[in-house]
Amino acid sequence: FALTIGQTTLEARIREQPDGSLYVKCGESVAQVSGREEPLGLRVRVDGQATITFPTIRDPSELRSDFNGKLVRYLHPDGADIAAGEAFVELEAMKMIMSLRSANAGKVRHTLGAGAIVAAGDLLATLDLSDPSKVQMIKPFAGPYQLSRAGPPAHEAVNGHGLGLAPGSNVGDMIAACLCGFRPSPSLGDSGVGGVVQRLFHASPSVGGAVEDLAQSLQVT
Repeated sequence: FALTIGQTTLEARIREQPDGSLYVKCGESVAQVSGREEPLGLRVRVDGQATITFPTIRDPSELRSDFNGKLVRYLHPDGADIAAGEAFVELEAMKMIMSLRSANAGKVRHTLGAGAIVAAGDLLATLDLSDPSKVQMIKPFAGPYQLSRAGPPAHEAVNGHGLGLAPGSNVGDMIAACLCGFRPSPSLGDSGVGGVVQRLFHASPSVGGAVEDLAQSLQVT
């Protein structure tokens, strides 16, 4: 798979697991990734530790609930002016009363009544924006994108030229990926990864150091 972000294109190998998660290999990094669609966006777990949330892009004139609960009351009359950061509604959840605030200034328009049961992401009110030009807008990313752990390949000296692979193929990357469970490239034909390993060990001196580089690459992986 290839993902283009701004001026950068990232290539990754992906293998789906029975539980729906994905093993993703990008450069030297391998991670297990799982995701779940929620009312407020996409929640992604990486290696069962880091959690990343991609919020759903919202219309700034829509005021929505952040959690499940019951609408207790609106704090301003319908059509009243509210300031940015001002609380506009109270919700009850787990026997606690919590207020929600508006991110922008404008005239609030009620959409529900007291006692209404709401879920995370439900529309609570709309906002006639006081100054739409001041609202922070989402813009497409531009420029180069650098992965936090990106670096030069540890085994770029192992090249596939003369081993039955396309020029520039990285043998270490290919074999390491196969050992991690990824499907071999169609360029290997019927010989598969085993055939390439045999050819690597019997390669001509022009591929000097390939075996040592390969061993180091597999240790890194």
